[in-house]
Amino acid sequence: MGRIILYIAASLDGYIATEEGGVDWLTPFDDCEYGYEAHIATVDTVVLGRRTYDQVLGFGDWPYEGLRTRVLTHHQLAEDAPPETSASHDVNELIAELREQTCDTWLVGGGEVIAAFLKRDAIDRFELFTIPTLLGAGVRLFTDGGGGLRPRLLGLTTYENGVLRSTYACSAAVTDLGSALPGPSGAAPQSSRPAAT
Repeated sequence: MGRIILYIAASLDGYIATEEGGVDWLTPFDDCEYGYEAHIATVDTVVLGRRTYDQVLGFGDWPYEGLRTRVLTHHQLAEDAPPETSASHDVNELIAELREQTCDTWLVGGGEVIAAFLKRDAIDRFELFTIPTLLGAGVRLFTDGGGGLRPRLLGLTTYENGVLRSTYACSAAVTDLGSALPGPSGAAPQSSRPAAT
């Protein structure tokens, strides 16, 4: 059964984007490798909300080439959507589909999609990167859902730039959750940082 992994960056005060959806505040922290290559090697599907999907499209080159992309939305996608990208209209059906896979799924975000999966106890592991920045306002990582969950800490990794990586097992649905991913190893391009919207 495939795992669903939330691999994401958040500010020290719990925001994943500014009020306008911006993530430029992550740029000063692009100088480390956060285990992205090890993470993406286990993944064959990414899940995004519609706002996050539209924002990623605006970044230019599609970062999920070669991966299946499911966009949780009530609307149809444009005909020129990236390859292997499709809309999913029912979160319960989507979770059931993901559970039938053998490879992992990366839950990219945003906040509403994370809340929907949390409400259904459908996130198996958190890979949470806490960025030493206070935004003061914006899009919260945890908006609703997940109350009462008590994730189990698997590991902590600190980086020279002040970022803290916390790995938690979250769901009872998958028993073999593995261990924390490798720590930093040199410089990384912007695409290798964890998602934040």
